[in-house]
Amino acid sequence: MKKDTTNSSIFSSPTDWKAKSIQRGKQFKILNKRIRELTLSRDNWKRKYLQSSQDSVDLKSELIKIKKKLNEIIK
Repeated sequence: MKKDTTNSSIFSSPTDWKAKSIQRGKQFKILNKRIRELTLSRDNWKRKYLQSSQDSVDLKSELIKIKKKLNEIIK
């Protein structure tokens, strides 16, 4: 007869499931913290990028106006 080992490999002792559960909970908390950190970092860099893009558009617009005025003065 073959020995049924389907459930015995999952829980080798009655307290293993509890230790594994506690370990998974700790990993879950660590990973969630990392997700929050990465999300905040990504949002911060996105905000900086959008601000610098807007600043660039504003400065280009201002440069065009200044060039037009300069051309008017020179003529």
